[in-house]
Amino acid sequence: FQGGVILAAAFFLPLLARHGARLHHSILSVIEAFAGASFILIGLAALAEGQAFLQPMLNQDTLGALISAGTLPLLYIAVGLKVGAELASLLSNLAQTESEQ
Repeated sequence: FQGGVILAAAFFLPLLARHGARLHHSILSVIEAFAGASFILIGLAALAEGQAFLQPMLNQDTLGALISAGTLPLLYIAVGLKVGAELASLLSNLAQTESEQ
């Protein structure tokens, strides 16, 4: 979640620096849709293997290995992208509304 807020700030700061700059909402919509769909697909993959929804899968048996957390990093990336795209879109809309007035 916190990473998503940092991503949103990275999109929003150029809007603050350049008064007339605009952000392409179609790109943010695609990122947001991809992140939400990937979150659901990871959960459905666990169901397909006979586990609970969003049950951590993948290589969990090797403590300290790079991918020992299973699917949790993938879920965190999906949530970060979703939050970042949503918040960047919201802040962009607020900046455009403010500049029109």
